[in-house]
Amino acid sequence: RSLELILEFNNSSQIKTLLPLRDSVRNIKLLHSIGYHFIAITAIGDCPQAYRNRIENLDNVFGPDVFQELYCTKLATGKTQKLTELAEYYYGCPWVEDHVKNAHDGHAVGYRTFLMNHPYNQTDSPNITRVNDWWGITKEILTNA
Repeated sequence: RSLELILEFNNSSQIKTLLPLRDSVRNIKLLHSIGYHFIAITAIGDCPQAYRNRIENLDNVFGPDVFQELYCTKLATGKTQKLTELAEYYYGCPWVEDHVKNAHDGHAVGYRTFLMNHPYNQTDSPNITRVNDWWGITKEILTNA
């Protein structure tokens, strides 16, 4: 029943109202201003309306030219396939994730992986940089550019 409720929310117009995480707006806009572009992969389901609502949300929150692409994967199937497809073009690029499995999958195919700390993802994650906020990611990227 919980997956049904999640899909109902994800397919609703409420997706348009998602709030940005912590300091993401400031730091994503900063990185974008110096030439970084963003691709989002989200496991909200593959309903076309969910895609339209989520892209509208991203454009409204971050600006219409910040996210170059949005990929919506099926709920609870993970992002491995899309990460693998994109790794050919983006090997070594930063990958920001909040789910441990997806973080490990991104690292396994060659992304420089950041795991945003949350109470639900506090497991051992070797080879993955843990951060508390987007400023931690921005500092790492700028320091090691």
